Amino acid sequence: MAKIRQTLRHGAGPLLGLMLALGLGATALAHDHPEGQPGAIATAARNGITKDTLAQAIANYMREDAKKTGGLFLFYDPKEHHSLALKFDHVVDMEALCQINSDTYFACTLLNQVGSKNVYDVDVFMKGKTAKDLKVSQVLLHKKDGVPRYNWAEKHGRWYKAYVH
Repeated sequence: MAKIRQTLRHGAGPLLGLMLALGLGATALAHDHPEGQPGAIATAARNGITKDTLAQAIANYMREDAKKTGGLFLFYDPKEHHSLALKFDHVVDMEALCQINSDTYFACTLLNQVGSKNVYDVDVFMKGKTAKDLKVSQVLLHKKDGVPRYNWAEKHGRWYKAYVH
């Protein structure tokens, strides 16, 4: 909130003030994905972890997992309470490495639901000190057909998931 007040004091404009007054601030200021921290990203790059090596590790994970289940990525949708049979399409091209903390990274993947036109954005989180050490630590359903289940918000320099109701 201090950042918002500081921004307002430095001329962010009447639109932001109106949005906050109307209670639109949290949603409007939420991010689709966290932004990387430059110092941490430099360390990751020295350890061989780049946006490309992360994307490759995630694509390998998705393909290997699908091999176990006849080419499908099986996933449970906790909001709609049913299992999904998904086909991996691709890892979304990232502008920068998405790093959550010193050894946790993530990227979005797009998957198509079998027998449906639904498209799912699934975030795959990986942990590791080097590119060779990266292992999947969490897989979360981020969006169904472009509608987010959560967004990212920053508070005191830390990123956290802001769930959409």
